[in-house]
Amino acid sequence: KELLHATGGEPVHISVYRFFVYFLKTMPAELSMGIYILCLSGIWKAFKKPKPETVVLTAAFVPAAFYIAFSHYYYAHYSVIFLPFAVLTAGGFTDYIWSRNKNIGRAVVAAVLALALVNSFYYVNLWLKEDTRLAAGRWINDNIAPDSAIAASGDFSGMAGYPAFRLWDYDLRPRIKPGSKKDFRYYIRLENERSGVAGSAGFRADFKEVWRGKNNIDFFEKIFFAKHIMKNYGGEIVIYKRK
Repeated sequence: KELLHATGGEPVHISVYRFFVYFLKTMPAELSMGIYILCLSGIWKAFKKPKPETVVLTAAFVPAAFYIAFSHYYYAHYSVIFLPFAVLTAGGFTDYIWSRNKNIGRAVVAAVLALALVNSFYYVNLWLKEDTRLAAGRWINDNIAPDSAIAASGDFSGMAGYPAFRLWDYDLRPRIKPGSKKDFRYYIRLENERSGVAGSAGFRADFKEVWRGKNNIDFFEKIFFAKHIMKNYGGEIVIYKRK
């Protein structure tokens, strides 16, 4: 019922792109790649040699997973309800491997466990650090005088990933483009900003970097598909000041 209600924000849309993003990035991010591969293998085995218990198990979440793949396909938290069923399916296939060859079974379990631990340790390390959005926001509150003009290429509110500071105390200039008039004193650049003002010709001649924060690690962000787990957490934020 909750998922059906949520489709108001992200309606169902049959799309090959959504399908592949969900099953090749979002679900691996949710389960970790090793467990996800075992889960897929368990589903394959359930269909190849169906048994009452495996049919019931896969029927409990596979159809719903396809539904999510065409609606809220990008963020993993919409699939949390599937985790117990997916893990049981992965465990069932692991037991099948172990029963056929214990040495291979041990190797598979060790490899999957190691990958899952590295995955978990990365997130724990990230979450133990203060989010860059909070750190940057506190720096702005403490170091930038009220009423100063602060610009950005996007909107300061919402889920864009901008710092959490006292917005009402400053003269905000959102949605600044490279060709816009540069009548501001400070500029905030985010990690996912590709062609904003900070990359324009002459910007570095007029502005200097005064604060930078970054907690996430690009390599792990890519192999763990971390952006499907959490949006903008620990992402790089750079603050520039007019010289």
